[in-house]
Amino acid sequence: MERRRLRPATTTEEGETVMAELHFASGAVALEQYLVTVDEADLAEQRACYADAGEALASTPLHEGYLETVRQAWEEQVEPRDPDAHHRHVAGVDLRVLAHERPGAIVLHAHGGGWTTGHNDMYDEWLGLLRDRAVVTAVSVGYRRAPEHPYPAAVADLETVAVWLARHGKRELGSDRIILVGESAGANLIAALLVRLRTSRPEVLERVAGAVLTYGAFDLANVLPSHRNSTSATPVISAAELAWHIRAYAGDTDLFHPEISPLWADLDGMPAALFTVGEADMLVDDSVLLANRWALAGSPARLDIYPEATHVFDELGTRLGRQARERIADWMATLSQGAGVALGASPI
Repeated sequence: MERRRLRPATTTEEGETVMAELHFASGAVALEQYLVTVDEADLAEQRACYADAGEALASTPLHEGYLETVRQAWEEQVEPRDPDAHHRHVAGVDLRVLAHERPGAIVLHAHGGGWTTGHNDMYDEWLGLLRDRAVVTAVSVGYRRAPEHPYPAAVADLETVAVWLARHGKRELGSDRIILVGESAGANLIAALLVRLRTSRPEVLERVAGAVLTYGAFDLANVLPSHRNSTSATPVISAAELAWHIRAYAGDTDLFHPEISPLWADLDGMPAALFTVGEADMLVDDSVLLANRWALAGSPARLDIYPEATHVFDELGTRLGRQARERIADWMATLSQGAGVALGASPI
């Protein structure tokens, strides 16, 4: 897939616009940022998908019984089941495991669903792609959901699994190298987990080779422009719905708390990260700003922005979505094989 690199523009005294490389202060690194260029045929397919599924993709009006309605809708969106997947439990936390015979790393996956819906056996097709293409064993966590179990329950469950993987992953699953992966609310939880590990479990953070953060909600204080100014015809989730889910998850916790809104956290010492988001996603600002802060804190970061793509665009079965997933898997493969991530050396 072709892509172009975005560089800041500067203007000379003569009025000429010059594209220059990024230069940061000591300790920072350059953010790899791409507006992914896609074939017109793939964009046309994506537009047709939005048109055909517009009603299904539109946000759900808030009403009595809203949570039950949304949970039922998520139950119907299960990807094809992998016959080799199985469940196991670690300290009371349910794990769905898609194992590779010789994994280069273990993926700890946090599913999406607004902290209140979704489950860990919904993503077999996605996790199977990661297993096969990135040579990993994928472990999807059945964390406790809000509002029955608000913050910090989900983050605590992810911490439990991360600690177990660091201690026992090599013996039990074939590797103690960890890659963290999450989508939407799951990306928020993965970022929150990293913040927690940095503070309380640095020995576990040392095992984390990288993080994949896909269209995450990283500012639950809800102050970013894209939260309030979304013009997408198929928003998937509205500002009102987002606010409802935030209240259900955060409860009375300060919305600027670094584990609630990782955008406001100290990000020093984080692993390499790949951010993926669509330009029509109401959460696009979250990824753009957190990716920049990640790099400014001194950690390798890449930001892939997909034209015209909305929230959960990779789950729609389009070529654009498949390309995004393959692009993520190929980035992860460099981590699972221990090569690290070199800035300016994208695997695609």
